[in-house]
Amino acid sequence: MMRFMRNERGNFGVIAAALSVPLMAAVGLSVDYTNLTRVRTQLQNAADAAALIAAKSNDKKDNERRKLARSMFLGNYWSQDIREIDIELGEVTAKVTVKARPETFFMKLLGQESVDLVVSSTAATRATTLEIAFVLDVSGSMNHPLQSGAKRIEELKSAVSSLVDDLTAQTEYKVKAAFVPFNMNVNVGPSNKSFVAGTNHALFAGTEWKGCVFERASPDHIKDSPPGKWDAYVYPPMPNLVAKGDWTTNTSNGTNSGYATLSEASATNYAVGYNGPNYNCVRHPIQPLTDNLAVFKTKVQSLTAEWNMGTLIAPGVTWGLRVLSPDQPFNEGRKYGPETLKVMVVVTDGEQVTEAEFSGDGVANASKNSGAAWAFNPSDFGLAGSAINTGFGPKDNMSAYGFIFDSRPFGGTAPDWQTHKEQLVELSDAACGEVKKTRNGTDIVVFSIGVSDATGPGTLAYKALNNCATSPADHFYAKDKDTLDKAFDAILTKVKTLRLTS
Repeated sequence: MMRFMRNERGNFGVIAAALSVPLMAAVGLSVDYTNLTRVRTQLQNAADAAALIAAKSNDKKDNERRKLARSMFLGNYWSQDIREIDIELGEVTAKVTVKARPETFFMKLLGQESVDLVVSSTAATRATTLEIAFVLDVSGSMNHPLQSGAKRIEELKSAVSSLVDDLTAQTEYKVKAAFVPFNMNVNVGPSNKSFVAGTNHALFAGTEWKGCVFERASPDHIKDSPPGKWDAYVYPPMPNLVAKGDWTTNTSNGTNSGYATLSEASATNYAVGYNGPNYNCVRHPIQPLTDNLAVFKTKVQSLTAEWNMGTLIAPGVTWGLRVLSPDQPFNEGRKYGPETLKVMVVVTDGEQVTEAEFSGDGVANASKNSGAAWAFNPSDFGLAGSAINTGFGPKDNMSAYGFIFDSRPFGGTAPDWQTHKEQLVELSDAACGEVKKTRNGTDIVVFSIGVSDATGPGTLAYKALNNCATSPADHFYAKDKDTLDKAFDAILTKVKTLRLTS
């Protein structure tokens, strides 16, 4: 008996028998795990291929794209395990989600005959369309030369045309381009009366509205598509009794209802200094987005810089947003989304001014009418702000927002011209901030360029342009032709490397 108990030769068989069940289960689970991993990989690869072909075939109808995607998937993986293939399509995007239920080998012995697997793949090609809006300063100072000698406006026009050519030749985008010329206002085009009120204002007697518009009251002044119409820009008659030290132009006939002279008989004459209701109105209208780039470049070359009264970035930027937008009043832009890359290039050559400070205390604040007392009520022109009822003219010049210094359309006070100019930076900040808001998951990329010493580091113009750009790296100071060309080369490089995310 004791010898039997001491006999250990049969113990291994007993132990092996005891361990055989869990060992076989472990091996079985390992086999199932390996098989399910293989199935998942095959499903994922097939879904990737299906999503990619659906994204690339965006020139076809959705039902054809779905057929292509399904055929591609089943060509790479066919099995009775497939329970569902779901295909979601965007303009250049596709998402393929597959649900499968493969059978198990050994796990079914434990009661689990199959496992649910879900894989998903999203593919996106590059944006098929590039929409670029050039917001261009055409104020009189753009006639000054760059350090290299040529006029700023001429070098700018050449750089814009070259960039459009390079974007067409060096990228796969379908390029659409627009430009928005600005000084203190923007011209939407005399043919666009459908969204402009007041084009028959009494002060247009003897002439006609030339296309400039006022902006709405805050906060609609920076919005893409605020409700209602814009009001026609009208520069009111200024006092005709000019006090010593004042610098008045566009004088009245001694009343608030007429001008001493009208000198704007030709709608094609681009001078902005003609007396009358269109005084200081940019004569070059907006060029909406177009894919006819030959026409675009011809119109760019026709731009001129006209001597005027002041420069404001905000109206140009806001109308740049409106031409890129798919919404009215200009709706040539495609809908926001990964299918379209939208870009804005803002160019100016100096500090934002309403010009009045260059005359000392103001423009006409010591001058008055010989007849009816001079007065201004912004509500008569669809503008915000306070009425001027002192009998004397304003210190400031008329802008797209009215007399900013005098009527305070944005509220607050500016006790001196320096504070006033700092508030103009706040105005451009608000306009640029509105442009840079994310829409449908995408952003408008904003580049800014200053083209004179007056836009260099330490200036308010530098601050405004730097704030306006998408990032500091997208802001350029170009004081000569070489640095201007380098700025546009950098923009080309950035646009070429932008990619969609998915």
